[in-house]
Amino acid sequence: MDIATPLMWFDDMVEHCLQYAQAQRRLGKHVVGITCEYTPREIIIAAGGIPVCLCGGDVDMIPPAEEMLPSNLCPLIKSTFGYSLQKENPFLEMAELVIAETTCDGKKKMYELLAESRPLHMLELPQKPDDTDALERWVRELRKLRTFLDRRFSCRITDRKLHDAIVLMNRERRLRRELAGLMTSDLPPLTGRELLKMKSIIACIPADLAQYEKAIRVLPGRKLDPPAESRIRLLLTGVPMPHGAERVMELIEKNVTGPQQTTLEIPEGIYIGAVMMNMDNYKRIDISKQLTGKSTIKCTVPKGNWKVMGFYLNTFLHHLDMAKSGSILLPNKPLLIVSYISHVRRYFPKVSGNSQDFATKMAKKFLRVIYVLSHT
Repeated sequence: MDIATPLMWFDDMVEHCLQYAQAQRRLGKHVVGITCEYTPREIIIAAGGIPVCLCGGDVDMIPPAEEMLPSNLCPLIKSTFGYSLQKENPFLEMAELVIAETTCDGKKKMYELLAESRPLHMLELPQKPDDTDALERWVRELRKLRTFLDRRFSCRITDRKLHDAIVLMNRERRLRRELAGLMTSDLPPLTGRELLKMKSIIACIPADLAQYEKAIRVLPGRKLDPPAESRIRLLLTGVPMPHGAERVMELIEKNVTGPQQTTLEIPEGIYIGAVMMNMDNYKRIDISKQLTGKSTIKCTVPKGNWKVMGFYLNTFLHHLDMAKSGSILLPNKPLLIVSYISHVRRYFPKVSGNSQDFATKMAKKFLRVIYVLSHT
């Protein structure tokens, strides 16, 4: 079973997209930046354009943006704008046009500043979707975009070109839905993190579509290690995340049948804590202090079927784009503590044999890490 090839392909997704954009540009195609799913890629493709998602996910781009934007704005907006100020996003630098949209006040302000130095077209989203004429007004906006691109790129977006672009985009959507549909199985053949990785910031690259199709062919029947039936399943919802910001806290785990001694190696990163969970009665035991050296948990597993889990922050500064930001609430602010504790407590409601809540301990340690990093 050769699932390694698709997974390895998307490991280098950004580099593949850059090579594709540069090659298409040499052929006369137009690179067009977008930052929202409301922007219709089909119209851009029909105009001979290459739609590229410009959303930033790098914490290092936030401080420059905060020189001009309020510090309490969405980190995604600040990172995206920081890339523009620092000229660090090659896709934005080669873009002939940015298509913006009136989704939120933060983005509107960013677009206002971007328009001072870059060509930009604004799509006016209906602010009252329940209005009887909301759809009619949105259709008018799309027709205006079609006319604008005709003039901008000296092309003619025919109905046939639009049809072909719609078919192409629907093919990509269908393939990605099929991949996501594999996760509905009781024994899914890939992890959620692997699924998140199989994406692209440029739509409909032929090589990407081929890798999606290959993954769909070879994935069914694949066995995970640890086995899928022993894993805790989480549901991630919301809008698409920018590349590099998929998850803040990592989990490493192993299944152990006790009684026996066992070890768990924690990968490089910032250690948070560890816990054992009985898979039959969900009893939990905090083993956070049983870290020996820098990376090894050594513990005695009681009789029964247990899952030993370690938590750590992986490449922290690239994943948490609030760490250096003035928008973060530090440990003396209870709101973030309560929010994070409530998030973690769903999986660790009470640590057996210990009066202190494990989730509270993890949250406080997590926030101490943030505090240190934000003051260095």
